[in-house]
Amino acid sequence: RSAEGRKIKQPMMLLRFGAHMMKFTLILVLLAAFTVPLDGKNIKVAVKAWKETSLLAEASEFFSNEGKVSFWSFVEATSKSLSNIQGSGLVSQQELYKHVLTYSQQTQPQHGTNSLKYALSLRYYSPHVEMHYQFSRKFLEAWPQVDESQCFAVVSGTNDLFFEVDRLKTFLEGPECRQNTQEELELFDFDHVYTTTTSAAGDTICGATVILHCNIGDSTFRKFHTYLSKQSGPVYVLRHHIAGHFQPGHSNVYPSLGEPPKSPEDEWQAKMTVQGYGVELQIKNMEYKNIDEKKEGEGMGVGGDEDDAQDETEEASLDTGFDFNVLLKRKPELAEQLNEFKEQMMQELDSLRTGEDDTGDDIKVWQLQHLGFQSCWKILNSNSPLDTLRDISQNFPKRVGAISKIATSSKKFIAMQRAISSSGAEMGFRQTGTQLYINGRSQEIGTLTPFSLFSTVHTEGLLLSRLNQLLRPLALPSGSQAVIEELLKTPMSTASQSKIDPWTGRRSSATGADTRFHFKPSQVTWMNDIEKDSMYRSWTPAVSELLRPSFYGQVRNARKNLFTAIYIIDPSRRDQLVTPQVLMKFLNQMAPTRVGLVLVCPKTLNYVQRLRVSDDVEVLTADKALEKQVLESLQLQGMGATQVKVTPEGEVSEAEDPAEAQTEQYQHQSTVATRIIGLFQHLLATQKVDAGLTFLSRLYNVAKGENVTEADVDLAWQRVASSADADRIDEIINSEKAKSAIERTAGYVVDRGLTTQPICLFNGLLIKNKTPRDSFFAGMQKEQPYIRELIRESVLNDNTKDVYRRILDHNKARARYNAQVFNNADYHVLQPGARILPALRFVLSDRADGSVADVTHILAINPYSVAGLTALVQSLHHVVANQPRRSRLAFVYGGRTPATAVPAALEALLQVTAGASEQASTLLQFAVLLRVVAVQHGPAALDVDMLQDIFAKMNTVQSKSKSDESDDGNVYGKRANLKVAFDAAALQVQFDGGRGPVGLSERLEAHREYAGGLPILPSVVTNGRLVQLVGDKAFLSEDYALLEVYERQQRTEGLLDVFKRHGLVPESPSATEAHQLGDAVAVAASLLAEDWFKNGERLPYLPDRMEPDPTNLHGFAVPAKKEVTEPGEGTILDIRAVIDPLTTEAQKLSTFLASLHEAFNTHITVHFNPVPQVSNLPLKSFYRYVLAPELQFDTDRGTIAPPAAYFTNVPEAKILTMGIDEPESWSIMSQYAPVDLDNIKLQDMESKTLYAEYELEHIMVTGSCMDESAGSPPRGLELVMANDVDTTDGQDTLVMSNYGYFQLKGNPGIWRLILKPKSRGEEIYDVLGQFTIETDQAEGTYKRTAVTDVRVRSFEGEYIYLKVARKKGMEDAELLSDPKSDSQEADSGSEESGSIWSTIGSYLGKDKEAVADVKPAAKDGERPVTLNIFSLASGHLYERLMKVMIHTVTNYTKTRPNSHVKFWFVKNFLSPQFKRFLPHMAKEWNFSFQLVTYKWPHWLRRQTEKQRIIWAYKILFLDVLFPLSLDKVIFVDADQIVKTDLHELYNKDLKGRALAYTPFCDSRKETEGFRFWKQGYWRDHLAGRPYHISALYVVDMKRFRRTAAGDNLRMIYDNLSQDPNSLANLDQDLPNYSQYMLPIHSLEQEWLWCETWCDDASKPQAKTIDLCNNPLTKIGKLENARRIIPEWDTYDSEIRKFEETLGLSKY
Repeated sequence: RSAEGRKIKQPMMLLRFGAHMMKFTLILVLLAAFTVPLDGKNIKVAVKAWKETSLLAEASEFFSNEGKVSFWSFVEATSKSLSNIQGSGLVSQQELYKHVLTYSQQTQPQHGTNSLKYALSLRYYSPHVEMHYQFSRKFLEAWPQVDESQCFAVVSGTNDLFFEVDRLKTFLEGPECRQNTQEELELFDFDHVYTTTTSAAGDTICGATVILHCNIGDSTFRKFHTYLSKQSGPVYVLRHHIAGHFQPGHSNVYPSLGEPPKSPEDEWQAKMTVQGYGVELQIKNMEYKNIDEKKEGEGMGVGGDEDDAQDETEEASLDTGFDFNVLLKRKPELAEQLNEFKEQMMQELDSLRTGEDDTGDDIKVWQLQHLGFQSCWKILNSNSPLDTLRDISQNFPKRVGAISKIATSSKKFIAMQRAISSSGAEMGFRQTGTQLYINGRSQEIGTLTPFSLFSTVHTEGLLLSRLNQLLRPLALPSGSQAVIEELLKTPMSTASQSKIDPWTGRRSSATGADTRFHFKPSQVTWMNDIEKDSMYRSWTPAVSELLRPSFYGQVRNARKNLFTAIYIIDPSRRDQLVTPQVLMKFLNQMAPTRVGLVLVCPKTLNYVQRLRVSDDVEVLTADKALEKQVLESLQLQGMGATQVKVTPEGEVSEAEDPAEAQTEQYQHQSTVATRIIGLFQHLLATQKVDAGLTFLSRLYNVAKGENVTEADVDLAWQRVASSADADRIDEIINSEKAKSAIERTAGYVVDRGLTTQPICLFNGLLIKNKTPRDSFFAGMQKEQPYIRELIRESVLNDNTKDVYRRILDHNKARARYNAQVFNNADYHVLQPGARILPALRFVLSDRADGSVADVTHILAINPYSVAGLTALVQSLHHVVANQPRRSRLAFVYGGRTPATAVPAALEALLQVTAGASEQASTLLQFAVLLRVVAVQHGPAALDVDMLQDIFAKMNTVQSKSKSDESDDGNVYGKRANLKVAFDAAALQVQFDGGRGPVGLSERLEAHREYAGGLPILPSVVTNGRLVQLVGDKAFLSEDYALLEVYERQQRTEGLLDVFKRHGLVPESPSATEAHQLGDAVAVAASLLAEDWFKNGERLPYLPDRMEPDPTNLHGFAVPAKKEVTEPGEGTILDIRAVIDPLTTEAQKLSTFLASLHEAFNTHITVHFNPVPQVSNLPLKSFYRYVLAPELQFDTDRGTIAPPAAYFTNVPEAKILTMGIDEPESWSIMSQYAPVDLDNIKLQDMESKTLYAEYELEHIMVTGSCMDESAGSPPRGLELVMANDVDTTDGQDTLVMSNYGYFQLKGNPGIWRLILKPKSRGEEIYDVLGQFTIETDQAEGTYKRTAVTDVRVRSFEGEYIYLKVARKKGMEDAELLSDPKSDSQEADSGSEESGSIWSTIGSYLGKDKEAVADVKPAAKDGERPVTLNIFSLASGHLYERLMKVMIHTVTNYTKTRPNSHVKFWFVKNFLSPQFKRFLPHMAKEWNFSFQLVTYKWPHWLRRQTEKQRIIWAYKILFLDVLFPLSLDKVIFVDADQIVKTDLHELYNKDLKGRALAYTPFCDSRKETEGFRFWKQGYWRDHLAGRPYHISALYVVDMKRFRRTAAGDNLRMIYDNLSQDPNSLANLDQDLPNYSQYMLPIHSLEQEWLWCETWCDDASKPQAKTIDLCNNPLTKIGKLENARRIIPEWDTYDSEIRKFEETLGLSKY
C-alpha cells in the first residue's frame, strides 16, 4: 500500500495494533464479561410490529409465488419431516429455519435459496401471514376458552368450529352437511385451495367448503390434511394459523426495559422486531437552549451494558485486519463488544494516518472544498471500499476531521480527480446525482426500500435462472452468460415504452400508439383541402417553411396537406355529433390540417362484424358436397333436424327457424344513426359539403339528450332541406343508394378494425376515446416535430404529390387494426421445461421451409364448444390462406367435458399428416366439418361414431384444387384452397377407437393443466402473449397475420439475431433442432416480453462495468465470490451504482449494496460522482440502516436475534436528535425511550448504552380517486375504511384535488373502503367496478352499498386506484356545496353527532358506544358542547410546557356547565413518556383526547429539518388530520398559557372565513427591526393586510374543507418550497402569503400577547400568553416562562407532584 501523503510512524502503528489484538483476544476469552474502554457511548434502536409469525408460514408464501404445486409440495414435505422429530419435544425457530433451507436447497437453484433467506430475514411475507391470522382471531372471538394456537376447521353452512378431525369427518359424511343449502364461505385470491384427485369416501361426503386454520408445523395439521386431501367432495382451503409449536425461550424479545419476559410463554406473545428502516442522529443547533432542565436518566431503568448481546452487522471489515462480518456471524452474542472494538480501531487508524485526533469540530471553510474527492480517495485506498463507503457516509461527523487532512496535491490524487470528472462526462451522469441499476434496469432511489429491492432482485433472479435453464440444453460454445446479457438488452418493442395504466395496473403495448393505419381518402367526407381551397392560397407551397424559426406555440404553414385528421363518429350520440362544430372552429382559425368525417352506425358495424366472422369460418372453398354427405349421414343415424343458432360468443341454442343456421346475408339496419347518415349523404350528393355540415350543426343544436332522437332528426331536416326534399325523408333514407353507401362504409370500417367510436386517425396515428379537441391537439403535438424531421430528411419535399400517402408508406402503415394485436399486454408466460411443451404437436404451412419458427401459436380451446371449433377453423384458415413460412400452430384441449374423442381425432390426424404439405388443409377441412355438425346438431353429436363417419367421408373425396377468387379489395377476400390427403389406414390405427395416439392421455393431462391456467377459452397464446377469442374480441384469420408481423418486428427478430450471433442457429437445422430452437425463441420472447411490460425497459447505455483493478481511479468493483457459486449457476445479478459518498442517498444505498452482495453474491460496480466544490458540511448526522441479509439466531436458545440499529462511540458532548427514516408505507411511533429523543444528552446518562424502541403502528393505504365522467379528482369526496375483524379500527379521509390523493391507516387484513354513508358524496357518486354487500340498517332493512375490498398484505402497503361516477340526475351537482343551511349545520352538535363511527357501526354491526368519549351528563333538553383544542409538541421541554397549557385551558372551563374539552395531539412527535402520562392527566383534569397523525404524501415536497416538519403539520394537513365529523378546532401552541374560557373564541363569528388568526403586535418598539413583514417583499405582497402569528388560530373545518383550503395551501406550499430560502417561518408565512386566496379573519389583539412583540401595558388584557423566542435576548423557554408568567411555576409544580404520585416521573 502506498504511504504517499501520510505521516505515519510504522513502529508505533505496529505497537498499537498489537495492543488491539491483545484486547480482542481477551474479548474472545472472557466473552461478554470484557468491554473495550471507549470515550463515547452507544445507542441501540429497534422497531416492533405485530406478534411473531411462523417462519414456516412465511416460507410457504414464498413458494406459493411459484405456483400452487410448489406451495403444496412444500407444505406436505415440511409437515412430514417435522412430524418425524416432534416426538422428542418442541422445535426451535433455528431448527425450523434449517428445515426450510434444506428443502429449498433440494428443490431450487441457488438464487432461489438466496432469495428465500433474504425474504425470511426481511420477514417479507409476515404481513401476508398476519392477514391470515386475522381471520383466525375473528372466528375464535366466540371461543375464548380455546387456546388460540389450536387448529380448527370452518365449514360452510354451520357456525360451529371443528377442533378434531373425527368431528369434522362425522359432519362432512353426515346428512346435515349434504342437506345444507346455506351460502358459501367467502374465499379470496390469496387462499390456498387444494386440488383433490382421489376420493376415499365416494359419494358419501358433501361438497361443502372447508377452511382449515392451522399452522403447517403443528402435529394436528398432518391429521387434518391427510383426511381432507383425499376427499374429492369438499373444497379444501388452508389458511395460516397462529404459531404455537416452538421451543420456549425469550431471547427474541427485545429487552426494551432491560428485563426479560415474565415467563417463557411470553415469547410468542411478544411483538416481532422488524428491519427495513434507517435511524438518524442529527447534531442539533442549540441557538435557543430549549432543553428540559431535568437530568435525563435520573432513576431510569435504562438497562445494563452487557444484557444486550445483539447482532450488529452494519459495518464490515475495513483496514483493521479483521473480518468483522465473519466474527459477528460466529458470535452474534458478542455484537456489542465487537462493534465497540471495531470503532476504536477505526479511530486509531485515522489518528495514525493524520497524526492528530479525529475530530471535525474545528474544520475551516477552506478545508471543505475537496471533501468529496478526499472521501473517494479514502474509499479507493482501503481494503474494503464498499464498507469504507458505508462508514464514511454513516459516520461522517466523526470521520470528517481525518478526511479533510488527506493531501490533495499528489499526482495520483489529481489523476483521480480527472478520472472521476472525465468518466462522469463520458457516461453522462455528471449532473444526475446518485443512481442504481440492477441488470440494466434503473431503480428509483427516493422510494427504494429493502422490500421493493427484494421484489426486484428476486424477479431478476427468477428471470435469469429461467433463461439459464432454457439455454443450458443448447450446448452454447461460449456459455450462457454472454447470451443472457444480450437477450436482456434486446428491446421488446421498437416504440418508446408506455406507462402503466393506473386504473388497470397494466402496461399497454406502445406500438398501437405509434403504428399508422391506412384509410382510403375516397371513404371520407372532407371538410377542407389545403392544397385546393382558395382560403389557403396565400400560404407558400414550400415545405421548408416549417423549418424556419418560430416562437413557442407558433405553427409555420405550407400549402400542403401535411396534417390529415380523419374522425370516425356515431352521429346519434350528441357528444360525438359536436365534432364537426369543434373542427370547424379550428378551420376558421386557419389550422394547417386537412379534416374529414366518416359517419357510422354502431349497430350496423356490429352486424357486419358478425357477418365477417361467419364469412371467416363458413364461406370457405371447403367441399360443400362433403358437408352435405356428413349431414345426411347424421339424418340417417336418427339425429333430429334440430337446428341451432350461434351467438357471437359462440354459445349454442335452438333456432326458431332452420334457415337461421345457414349463411346469413346482409340486411339493412334501420336506426337513428342510419337515418342521419342517409340524409347527410343525400345533401352531399345534391348540394355541397357545407349543406351536410349545416345539417349536422342544426341537429346538434336541436338535440338535448345524450342520444339523438328521430324527432330531433326530422326537426333539423326541416330547417335545412329544400322544399322538394322536406317531406321525402323516408324515401331518401330507404333508397338503395343510401343503403348501399351505408353498407359500403360499414364494410370498409369493419375491414379496417375501427369499430369503436369516436376514433381519430391523425396522419394514420390512431387516437381513441378522446374529445375532438383533445384528439386534435394530441395529434398536432405529436406530428409537428415528426413532419419537420421528414422534411429535413427529404422524405417530404415540394414535389411530393400525395403527402398523406407518402407518410403512410414511409411508416409501413397497416391495413387493419386490432386492439388485441397492437395494444394488448396480457401474458401467459411459457416457462422453460414446462410440462406443456413436449405435449404439443405443431401444424406448419405448406410453405414452411424448415427454418426456425420465430412465432409459436398455442390455441387453447374447448373442443366440444362451437366457440372452440370456430377458433380452430379460424386459426387453420390462417395457416392455409396466409401460408406463413416461419410460424407454427399447436392445439391445447381444455374445458370440463370429460369426452376425449375430438382431441383424439385431431391428434391422430396431426400424427398421420405430419410433414405433408396438405396437413393444414386436411385439418382445416376436418375442423370445418366438426363445426358444421356442432352448429347443426350440437357438440354432443361429435361422438366416436360420428368422427369415424367423417373420416370415412373425407377418405372418399379426392383432393381438390380450386382457384382463388378475385380480390375485390376486401381483406377477407382470400379463400382457402383445400387439399385433403391422409393415410386412412394409419389414421384408424392412431385414432384407436377414440383413444388416440399412444401417450395421449398423459399429454391431455398437461393440456388441461395449461388450459386451466387461462382466464377463458378459447384463447391463443402467441409467444406468451394472451389473446382471448370470445365476444367482441373475436380474432379473425387475418388478425393472425397481423399478430405474426407484430411479433417479428417487435420481439423475435432481435432475439433470433442474438441466437444467430452466438452460433445457436445452424445454416440448415434438422427438424429436431428447428423444433428445439422454436421452443427456445417462444419461451425467451415470452419471458422477456412479460418482464418488459411488468417491470419496465432496460437502459441500453449504462455506466461501464468494472472489475477489481488498482488502476481504476473513478470507482471500484466488488466481484462475486466464485467459490460460493454453484456449477452452472453463474453470477446472476449485475449491479452498477453512481454515488456521491457524502449524500443521504449514499448513507442508505451503501447498506443496500453490501446486503445484496452478501445475500446474492452479486457483482457490484460503483462509479464516483462527488460534488466538485463543497461549501458546507454535506452530512451533519450519524446514520444506520437496519438490513441484515440473513436471519441471525441466539445459538444457545435457537431463537431469532432481533435486528437493531447500533451506534457505537457516539460523541457525548453533542446534543442529538433521533429520527426514523421509514418507508413511505410505514407509520412508526416511539414506544419506549428513557431520555428525550429530541435532545439526547449522552453525557448525562449513567448507563453505557441507550435503548430506544419504536412501533410500526400502521401500514398505509393510499390511492388516487378519479371522477370518470369529469376526468378529474372528486375534490372533497369523503371515504371510509374499516376492518372486518377489528371494527373499532376505522378510518375516514378526504380525496384531495392534488392527484386525487387519499390516505388511510391500515394493518395486515381485509379492509372495506366505501363512500362515507349519508355524506354529500354518497348522494352524488357511485363507486365503479366494485362488488356490493348488504348493510343491516337500524330499521331492519337491507341496502346495497358499493365497497372496495382492500387487502393489506405487504410491508409496502397498498395503493388503490378508485373510480367513481356520478349518479343519474347528479351530473351538475356540486360536491363541496352544502344543501343544508347554516342553522341545520349548527344543529349537528358536537363532532360525535352523526359521526362516521355511528354510521359505520351499523355498517359493520359495531357498538357505537365503543368509541364514544366519556362526557359529563347533560341536563334534560341540553346537549353537551365540546371545545376542540389542537396542539403539537416535540421533546420533553415542549411537552412540559404543553402540560401547563392543558392545565390552564381546563382550569378556565371547569366551572362552565354542560361543557367538555377535547384535545387533539399529533402523535408523530410525542414521546413515549407523554403518551403514557396523558390518560392519567385526562382523568385528573376531566378532559378527553385523541391522537391523530397523517403521513407526509410522497408527491409533496418534503422538509428535512424536524422543526420545519412540525411547522408543516400545523397547517398543511388540517383537512385530513381530523375525523370528517369535526366541525371546528382551535390551535393553541404548546408554550402558551390560557387566561380565559376558550369557548368565547370557539363560538366567535368568523365572518365567513375558514381561518382566524391574531395579527402580530406593533407596540414593542425594541424589536421593530425584526418586523420583516413591514418591509420589502412582504409589505408589497400583503398590500395592507396584517401579518398574523400562528401561535393561536381557529379553523372552521366545514368551511375549510368546503372551500378546498387544504388543497390550495398544499399547492401554494409546493410551489414556494422549490426555493429553499422561502417560507422561513413555514407555519406563519404560508397562511399569511395565501390571504389573497384564503382570507383570514383577524382576531382582537387581546387574544394573544407575546413579550417579544407586545409592550407591557397591553399584558393585563391578554387572554393568552405565548412564550415567543426573542431574537434580542435568546432566553430559553423555561426562564421566560417563570419570568413572564408568575403562576407558571405553580401549574408546573402541581403537574410534577401528580406525576410523582403515579410513579411516572422516571419515564
